[in-house]
Amino acid sequence: MRSLTSKEKTVFHLDGYLAVEKVPGVFKVRGNDREFTLKRIRGQQWKASGRDSNGYHKKKYLRLSIQAEDLADAVLKAEQRLFPDIASLDGANLEIADVLVKWIATRSVTARTERVYRDGIKRFLDWVQARGYLRWSELSRGLLQEYLGTLKDYRANYKKNLWKPVRGASLWASLEWPHHYRDIAARIQIQDTALQYPDDKVSLTLAEAAEFCLSLQDSDEGRRVLPGVALQALAGLRLTEAFRLEWDSVDFESGIVTVQGQVKGRESVRRIPVADFVLDILSELDSKDGRLLAEYSEHGNYAKAVARCLKRWNKDLKLEPKGLRRTLETEAAMRGWSGYAFNRYLGRAPGSIAERHYIAVGSNLVQLLRNHVTTRINEVLDPYCPKQEPLDSNVIQLRVV
Repeated sequence: MRSLTSKEKTVFHLDGYLAVEKVPGVFKVRGNDREFTLKRIRGQQWKASGRDSNGYHKKKYLRLSIQAEDLADAVLKAEQRLFPDIASLDGANLEIADVLVKWIATRSVTARTERVYRDGIKRFLDWVQARGYLRWSELSRGLLQEYLGTLKDYRANYKKNLWKPVRGASLWASLEWPHHYRDIAARIQIQDTALQYPDDKVSLTLAEAAEFCLSLQDSDEGRRVLPGVALQALAGLRLTEAFRLEWDSVDFESGIVTVQGQVKGRESVRRIPVADFVLDILSELDSKDGRLLAEYSEHGNYAKAVARCLKRWNKDLKLEPKGLRRTLETEAAMRGWSGYAFNRYLGRAPGSIAERHYIAVGSNLVQLLRNHVTTRINEVLDPYCPKQEPLDSNVIQLRVV
């Protein structure tokens, strides 16, 4: 936007338009065979006046209220509102819902993530429509900040999930139709005022996790969730990793479980030697085809079943199903196991330059994990493993028929 000031007026050059300010805050806008008037009311509130393109020959005159950050933004939005037929089919006159629907169609995400996005979209649409906003061009940075303010009482992660569709659609629309939209959500930050290291987290100890696993053998539902619980609590798998794990990823001979396929990130793909207690649990299960948790079609159903089992085992325990993974995390911190090997065991991204570029264990990684992680877990869980009675040399074992 360029401007030229004289004693009588200020002239602004805006994408083919001339906006002449003779009275402070009032602009006569001409260009592109169109003419209209803009008046700044206060802040981001403007009034646009002119004949709309559909009713021009009928002398139909409109006075519209618009939200705009500055004069350039006001000219753009007045053009879109007053001349919808000229704005055409290239995105200039899209409704808010249309932009959000078009944006989500470009996302390659899991069904669960898409449901989260759609929840955020529904909430945002309900909010803007209740305030009379219909078209994407009517949105402003201030309006988005006002919406974000309505989420202040939610936890940071939930706020981020609700905000992602709005933030993503704003960026996408500005790239898809750069002549019509700007990224009005750019650099709007979500303020997280929660404690950085909250003290309300709950975790099981390794011994408690083993006792919980043994208790699950007493019920049908417990036996169904048992392999997932053991892998989460005693092998550090994420809930979704345990849910997706297939039998052909378990090597009983070497004691190694391979986490692969649809995972959180590249570092999540790993081969880990699991504890003997976990191998004993898996070896006693009947099915050896498909997924270990094949009886559950969605990980949410598995999580609900685990929650019920936790409640039956200890009604006072406030532990969410995905929190079973905190067992190894907490024990490692308390016992001094944390470090490079433990991070690799859990499939965590490298946390230092040394881990990313200088530590080279190569094919020795599995043995490193066995020595520094699995052996230590076995020591703690040894009392919970079934013991084989030594054979007396004077006693002949008879096979029971």
